[in-house]
Amino acid sequence: MLRAMNWITRGAAALSCAILLLIMAGSLQESRQLPTFSESVGLAFFPVGVMLGMIVGFRYPMYGGCVTLVSLIAFYSWHLVVAEALPSGPFFALFGLPGVMFLAVGWLSNRQRSAPL
Repeated sequence: MLRAMNWITRGAAALSCAILLLIMAGSLQESRQLPTFSESVGLAFFPVGVMLGMIVGFRYPMYGGCVTLVSLIAFYSWHLVVAEALPSGPFFALFGLPGVMFLAVGWLSNRQRSAPL
C-alpha cells in the first residue's frame, strides 16, 4: 500500500512539475521583459521552490513535502503583501498537493519503520 502511494505521489509530482515547466516556457516565450525584483521573489517561491520541494521529495519525502509547503505558504504570504489579496482560484494549491502527499508518505514510512515487531 505504501509503495503504491509513493509511486502515485511521485507521478503526481512529475506531472505537476512538467505542467509548471510548460507554463514557465510559454511565459518566457511570450514576455521579453525580465521580472522585477518583487516578481522574482514570488517566482522563487512559486514555481521554483514548489518544484524544488517535489524534486527533493523523490528521495526524501518528508523534507520535500516540507519545502513544497513552506514555499507555497511563502508564495501566498508574498502575494497577500504585494497584491493585498490572496491568489484567486485553487490552482496554486493544486500544484502544491503532491507536497502534502509526500508528507503523508514520509509520515507513514516513518511510522512503519518505528512500529514494534
